[in-house]
Amino acid sequence: MSRPAGWRPALCGLLLVAATACVGGGRTGDGPDPHLLVDVERSRSAAGRGVLEVRLRTEAGEPFEVIRLQLLDDRFTVVPPAEKSTPVRAGGVGIVTPIPAGDVVCDAPRGEGPRMAVTVATDAGTADLVVPVSAAGDEVLTDLHADACRRRDLLEAVEVAFGDDWTTTSPATAEGTITLDRGAATEEVVLEAVHGTVIFTLTVLAPVPEVVLTLPEGESHAEVAVEVSAARCDPHALIESKKTYLFPLWVRAGDDEAIFLTVEPTGAARTAFEALLAEGCHLEDAGA
Repeated sequence: MSRPAGWRPALCGLLLVAATACVGGGRTGDGPDPHLLVDVERSRSAAGRGVLEVRLRTEAGEPFEVIRLQLLDDRFTVVPPAEKSTPVRAGGVGIVTPIPAGDVVCDAPRGEGPRMAVTVATDAGTADLVVPVSAAGDEVLTDLHADACRRRDLLEAVEVAFGDDWTTTSPATAEGTITLDRGAATEEVVLEAVHGTVIFTLTVLAPVPEVVLTLPEGESHAEVAVEVSAARCDPHALIESKKTYLFPLWVRAGDDEAIFLTVEPTGAARTAFEALLAEGCHLEDAGA
């Protein structure tokens, strides 16, 4: 990579849209003065796992390399910088790289706005910069933080789980229950919807006029009968499924909006699901 001696980039941070505030990294000599644009968004492939996707691009005529990225935001625990070797090409060509967001700090006081620490490698050495996130980017992180804190509160309010009693109805199908058990919640809790995974289909057996299951105010336990089948056994599904046992669902407490969660079978339910996968997909024949 060829870079003029003495060149040090200026950076402008933004989240999803162009930032309104730029921070110059400093520059010596007569070299070019490009801007590194940093787009950050939630990772669709790692939803709920504290991962952000960072899109890097430059308006400059010369490429350079980003070697470290770190989110600095009082609403998230600080994690070590993500070590990178990410070339940023000239001409506005973007490249996406993931970074950890850290755990949410739900009671964090409002401090300095979110920033991105970026280390850029040049022929002259490295430049360490702290880039303020735009107002629009701050709003994205605010929404992410609020969602995560609501999810944490809901997990404390109610436990959603697969029941322990499962009956095998065919090599690929079993019947059991999904349960709601009250925690800190005092109001009505509603399981609005639950879906299957890439491998497993899930069918609610009880009549479902509007919602899957309701835990009425004053009651501590509710359950609904479901059927789970190992429906996709093709090699592509078995190889590509990274969330085989993570069933997506939507739960709300009281009048709050429904929140997306995942439920993973444990104990007897996990044993039953693993048997469905092995027997229904004939994985034992392949030595799985």
